Amino acid sequence: MMRPPCSLKVHMRCSILGLFDISIQERTFGVRFYLEAAWHDPSLEHALHGVDLKDVTIEPIQSFTTKKLHINFKNAQEEVERVEIDGPQLHFPQSVPGSEVAECWCCFLSGDPHTVKKVGSFGSNDWVAMRGIFTVKIQQAFDMSHFPFDEQLLYVSVQSRLPMPMDDQSSTAAEPGRLEVEITPMDNSLFKVNTFEDDFALSGEYTLSDQISSTLVPVPQGLNRRGHWARLRVQFSVKRLPNYWVLNFVC
Repeated sequence: MMRPPCSLKVHMRCSILGLFDISIQERTFGVRFYLEAAWHDPSLEHALHGVDLKDVTIEPIQSFTTKKLHINFKNAQEEVERVEIDGPQLHFPQSVPGSEVAECWCCFLSGDPHTVKKVGSFGSNDWVAMRGIFTVKIQQAFDMSHFPFDEQLLYVSVQSRLPMPMDDQSSTAAEPGRLEVEITPMDNSLFKVNTFEDDFALSGEYTLSDQISSTLVPVPQGLNRRGHWARLRVQFSVKRLPNYWVLNFVC
């Protein structure tokens, strides 16, 4: 019997921490942001049964693209055991190659995914989470049709390197044991902008909107989904200050 593909539903939240180096000529901008990806993994409830999380460590990761998370724990005989679980393999498809700087870590979250869980047993309502602070240079097109009164919609896409689940399993043969990933916002209200002016080196030319939203990028219906990936877009806008531009042009 073929084992059905395993599906991870990855919940995300994001906070934009800084925005810098908006370049119309290069069609790039720099952004610094906090990103969290959390999901349920039923296998951990069995693997960590009766183990206190104070005796559990998750090995460090270098980026969100990691394929496996490695978890070490002490069993009842005080021997160290190791279990590995699949990661959603997340990356930023718009990023300029070599521009990403990341500080990443992993943790467990309680049933309320706002709280880090450090003690007690891992339960069915608990989460595994990857958290990171990223600085990335992003490529995208700019709309200059209303320059110098333009407002630019900027966005960061987060995408899995694994395929999405298929609505119609009969339309495409599922590979045995294939891991599939679905991405969803944890809570749209948790997608926010940190509006401290010192964190946004916009040189006075732009002002930052305090609104940020997330958009799920749908996969077209009725198509073979091989090659279609789970994606989430976090978007925000900056508005050019025309007085600043005119004054600098005249001077």
